[in-house]
Amino acid sequence: MREAIGGAWLLGIAVTIIALFTAYLAFSVNYAKAFKVKDGIVERIEKYEGFDVNNNKEMSEIRQFLNMISYGANGKCNEKIGFNSDSNFYGVNGSVYAHKDKNKRYNYCVERVAKQVQTGDYSSAYYKVTVFYGLSLGFVDLNSIFFVTGETKTIYYPVDQGSW
Repeated sequence: MREAIGGAWLLGIAVTIIALFTAYLAFSVNYAKAFKVKDGIVERIEKYEGFDVNNNKEMSEIRQFLNMISYGANGKCNEKIGFNSDSNFYGVNGSVYAHKDKNKRYNYCVERVAKQVQTGDYSSAYYKVTVFYGLSLGFVDLNSIFFVTGETKTIYYPVDQGSW
């Protein structure tokens, strides 16, 4: 009887270690995917010199990129991740539609930050991109708890200057 109890404990410890290692690997893969998504969105915003939700080509390219990577995590663009009530942001779902509602869940959020308001005919801005990631199991959904944020370089004369 003594060895039977010891074997059960040993089996429980082995299963726990395997479960923790598998969860760590799954979380690491999602973390790496979130960085890849963030870098891809930042790259496309810089390519088109701004984030213009009315530019179908830009939005379509971002959507195709997200589909290619199979990205589907979502979260809220609210105060918890740095969006205050004065933030000038768009939250984007998998479609080309962008919204400015802090209570909805989005695939990613883009905030336009005016670096220099205006000096004569000169204006510039940079964009903060927030992407969500996590671990979604059948009984636990941790997608919106974790996020990655990145910024574009300064863009002079952004194409979306009047649309924000």
